Amino acid sequence: YMNPGRWRHIAATYADLGLLPHDFSLDGFIYDQNPKRDLTGLYFTLALLALVSAIFLYIYRTNRRLARALAESQKAQKALSVSEERHRLLADHASDVIWTMDVEGRFTYISPSVEKLRGYSVDEVMHQSLDEALMPDSVPIAAAGLGQAITAVRAGEPVVDFRGELEQPCKDGSTVWTEVTVTGIRNEAGEFVGLLGVTRDISERKRAQEQVIFLAQHDTLTKLPNRTLFSDRLRQAIVNARREKKQLALMYLDLDKFKPINDNLGHAIGDVLLQAVAGRIQTCVRESDTVARIGGDEFVVLLNTIASAQGALGVAEKIRIALEQPFDLVGHCLTVSTSIGVALYPDHGHEEPELSKNADTAMYWAKKAGRNAVRLYHIEPPGP
Repeated sequence: YMNPGRWRHIAATYADLGLLPHDFSLDGFIYDQNPKRDLTGLYFTLALLALVSAIFLYIYRTNRRLARALAESQKAQKALSVSEERHRLLADHASDVIWTMDVEGRFTYISPSVEKLRGYSVDEVMHQSLDEALMPDSVPIAAAGLGQAITAVRAGEPVVDFRGELEQPCKDGSTVWTEVTVTGIRNEAGEFVGLLGVTRDISERKRAQEQVIFLAQHDTLTKLPNRTLFSDRLRQAIVNARREKKQLALMYLDLDKFKPINDNLGHAIGDVLLQAVAGRIQTCVRESDTVARIGGDEFVVLLNTIASAQGALGVAEKIRIALEQPFDLVGHCLTVSTSIGVALYPDHGHEEPELSKNADTAMYWAKKAGRNAVRLYHIEPPGP
């Protein structure tokens, strides 16, 4: 999903702003589909699973032998006790949560580390159903994996290992993202005896992934959607409007008198002003609408549904009046205004490119009219 050219352009832009050196290298930053992977964590996990599986299998075999010779072999009883103690020490001190489950989906063992992960005691978790142990969006994922395991067992087929990212509720009301790995356990006779799972906290990794996604889709200065995300939302809004036979409005905004502020007071003041402008625009629209920054002092607004052209023009006028009010920022009283062009779907375009072009044209008309104005796109009459 990465475009190397776009990242190089972003790096160049940051360099022009003095935030990065001009010779900044993107080596190691852009995703490499053939990286030299560090498999240490995988080997450790596999070793842990193998070790725990071996311990469970050993205990099971030992129990069978002791059941036949319990009255005669005190030595075997002692060996079983030692083996169980070793298993408890291993499971109880593991940072990941180790658990077993029967084919009906009932927990048969959970390591004490679950309390550190989710705040619930082992006894509380042992009595939780799948719906209680997982957040709603994660329940179908786990249920599908469990269903496949049950089907395989009943058909006498090997259980396919499951690996998935699941969100789980914590006792304090928060949630934690976990990576769950599940495999089947069979005894020495090849009989299925249950499922062995390892649950690992991946909250930090998920937060890092979400941050990367956010930065790829949002303007770093104003935290508004960038051109890429806005285009996607506009396309979706057009599809919905077409399906529901409704109108939507697209506005192009360009600040007036912004360049002198940037030139005379510096980019730092200009950046603070852009952040304040973004905030004012957002107060003028609904939560369901979208405000985005697509250039230096250029913004766009998407009104997902409108009742009429006058309604859209009313919102545009509200934005224009809000932005012409003075900004009291970092010891400066700053004054700007904005020229706004408005285009409507379907009157002024049925697809994103046409609608965007016409909104931009209307904004240019507002500039030509003397700035600090709102103009609705219309088809200009042909010249003489």
